[in-house]
This record gives sequence, C-alpha cells and structure tokens, in this order.
Amino acid sequence: MKSRFEETISKRTNEELLNILNSNPGDYPTDLIEAAINEAKKRKLDYDYSNATSRLLNERYPRLRFISNVFRVSAYIVIILAILYFVSSLIDDRLEIQSGIKGVLAGLILYLFFLAISELIKVIIDIEYNTRVTSMNSRKE
Repeated sequence: MKSRFEETISKRTNEELLNILNSNPGDYPTDLIEAAINEAKKRKLDYDYSNATSRLLNERYPRLRFISNVFRVSAYIVIILAILYFVSSLIDDRLEIQSGIKGVLAGLILYLFFLAISELIKVIIDIEYNTRVTSMNSRKE
C-alpha cells in the first residue's frame, strides 16, 4: 500500500531524508516519517533505523495511550478506595465487617477489570506497531 508521501519523499535528497529522520517528535506526520524510513532503506543510507522506528511507536495513537493511562489510574484509585472502605468498616460501628469485605471484593474486581482494559489497549497498539514494522521490513527485501 502506497503512502501519500512516498512520491514526495522520493524526490528529496539524502540529507533531507536524514534531517526528517533525526527531527523532533511531532515535527512531521508519522506517515511522512514512515515514508522517509522506507526511502532511506531503498537508498541503503547508513542510519540507525531503530531510533526512528521506535519514535513511530510513541507518536501513534496518543489518545488511546491517554485512555489506557486513565484506566490504569482509575484502577489504582478504586483499589485504594476499597481498602479505605474496608478500614472504615473496621473502625466505624455502624458498618459491618461483611460490608467491608464485600467492598474490598468489589473493588478488587473493578481494579482487575480496569487494569485489564488498560493492558488490552496497550496490546492492541503493540500489535499494530509490530504489523507496521513487519510490513516495513518486508518492503526492503
């Protein structure tokens, strides 16, 4: 599948390609950086591609990464609140210990659920990244 930047990148000089590959994150769209990596590999430029490739991972799907972090933080908040509820059930005479245990179990289930969602989002991003890298590596052969 041809990128929208492949034709433009193919007209750039080697120096311009290396400048794009060494640029700061966010200076260029990730599709352009990917096209630059492919073009540099075609030209067999002496460059450490792992640096540019790892930047692609960190720049893609920032909103999904944010949502994953929100779920992770929520998981920790839930477990802390569950523990606080349990402790308050031990201290407060109006609450029963059974209620505290139920609160901790519910908190533990929510904690695991939120953590699982957070990790699932990361796995999906990693699968996309690995597919992209495999595709980029197969193009150079």
